Amino acid sequence: MTTETSETTDRHGRYTLGIVDNDPLVAEALRSSFKRFHAPLEVIWTLTDSEDALARCLHAQGRPDVLLTDIDMPRLSGRGLFHELQNRKPPITVIGISAFPNIAEEPGLVILPKESTVEEIVQLAGMLRHDDLTRWVPTPTKPNPLSPSELQALTHYSEGLTTTAIAHTMHVSESSVKTFAKRAYEKLDAHSRTEDIVICVRNGWI
Repeated sequence: MTTETSETTDRHGRYTLGIVDNDPLVAEALRSSFKRFHAPLEVIWTLTDSEDALARCLHAQGRPDVLLTDIDMPRLSGRGLFHELQNRKPPITVIGISAFPNIAEEPGLVILPKESTVEEIVQLAGMLRHDDLTRWVPTPTKPNPLSPSELQALTHYSEGLTTTAIAHTMHVSESSVKTFAKRAYEKLDAHSRTEDIVICVRNGWI
């Protein structure tokens, strides 16, 4: 899966960013977050295959300034991708992300938790590039548009509860829970429950 954008860099944009994660929902959620916060890293593509990402990084036309890579991927892992890039030396700053950063250490590669904020990723890129990106702060987020019921339903989903369990907890029908989730998708312009939850977490609503 590949997502590309030809959008011009906004007034904050200074560097380009490539994202590779074998979970397309995570990759899309990250792309949306960088755009939503007007980050100075413009996402030029997201990929779910690390070998495709390597090919993009080695080609000058599709090469980003910064690469954000998942560590745990099939075939070519994030570590393997990092080493391939180190050996071939394209001018790219590589940042790893992992659900288990404490046990995913790799010499020369900084690995952040997957729940890291856009601000943390941008500031790390600034430190690695010795750039004033470290001073960037996100544009203030919009007020939470969700109703208490919609937010409660998403909070329970983020905790791993099933629709049936959420309905029991909230003392409503399962169809009501599904309606709350559907309304949240529409309000947040999301395409999945996972993206909904990521948006809420990154905005500090849950």
